[in-house]
Amino acid sequence: MPKILIVDDNANNRMLMEAMFDGASYETVFASNGREALEKLAEDIDLVFSDVMMPDINGFELCQKIKENPQTRHVPVILVTAVKRKREDMIRGLETGADDYIIRPFEFEELDAKLRAQLRVKALYDQLAATNQELVRSQKMKEELTHMVVHDLRNPVSSLSSIFEMLAQMADSLNQETALRLINDGQHCANLLLMMISNILDIHKMEEGAMELSCRPHRIYDLVSDAAMQVRILINQKEISFQTDIPYDAPFVQVDGDKLVRVFANLIGNAVKFTPRRGMIHISTHPHTEGWLRISVSDSGAGIPKEDQARIFDKFEQVRKHQENQFVSSGLGLTFCKLAVEAHGGRIWVESQEGQGSTFHFTLPTIQIDTAP
Repeated sequence: MPKILIVDDNANNRMLMEAMFDGASYETVFASNGREALEKLAEDIDLVFSDVMMPDINGFELCQKIKENPQTRHVPVILVTAVKRKREDMIRGLETGADDYIIRPFEFEELDAKLRAQLRVKALYDQLAATNQELVRSQKMKEELTHMVVHDLRNPVSSLSSIFEMLAQMADSLNQETALRLINDGQHCANLLLMMISNILDIHKMEEGAMELSCRPHRIYDLVSDAAMQVRILINQKEISFQTDIPYDAPFVQVDGDKLVRVFANLIGNAVKFTPRRGMIHISTHPHTEGWLRISVSDSGAGIPKEDQARIFDKFEQVRKHQENQFVSSGLGLTFCKLAVEAHGGRIWVESQEGQGSTFHFTLPTIQIDTAP
């Protein structure tokens, strides 16, 4: 309900206005002088309706102060004047920034029409201001997200650089086993880097509805194994216990294999990130509804606060956490997981308790495959 501030030093006029607005679709606030009116403007006022002739701060001065203040300059002001001073007061009122004026005595219908017209303008300004504020906020978050993505990309790039430096320095003395290990580690870093870049590109495509899936039957175990190889270096660095509970005869899933390997790799990598050294990650499958399979990725990490679980897949959630000095990761991997799973018609969610780890569940469509010889 719009809030209107009525300013008049005459008590009888204020009583008359109160009776006039009784039952109207406005909330009214009263002030007996200009100074009191300026104080009440802090109450989120939508329109000021003020008498011109008042002691101390008159209506013109009040209007001027309202329009000079950046916080209130867009609040419409309607001034009330007498017939005998109509021309002079109208000119002076417009010069001080008044948006309209009305001549006393007046009918409520006339006043109501003027109020509604000015409130429409105010509503449009508020909408424009809110949109502009959201654009500014969105731009700031995009800039911070870009910074965090660059930070994330720098880690595997730094590892690659260190590996190449070691290869160069030890080229003459390296035995074949050490050389192969370093090359293998370098390949894993390159795969991580490629996965992170692919996440960024595919998120944009899926948000635009431009992502095409190449679906065919896959074994869940094969997808998990390929994903685990991609993030093996992360698992080994923290000595994580990686366990799977996937029956050999688990239904085949009809999916885009490349996208689902990256879903698993992102979920495993995310679990590694928040699981303590020598912690545990467990992947299992469960029957869901007919034609669907539920896959669960559990960790023994710190858990996710309940208030954050609904937003954990939002690509800007990690920016908000970074602003609160809680996380320093872009979190785009989880955003990719959500979009990729939903592109297959499934859904993804998380169950977690602080101090007891997290389990990410998602569903995928199954297909019957005759594996008999």
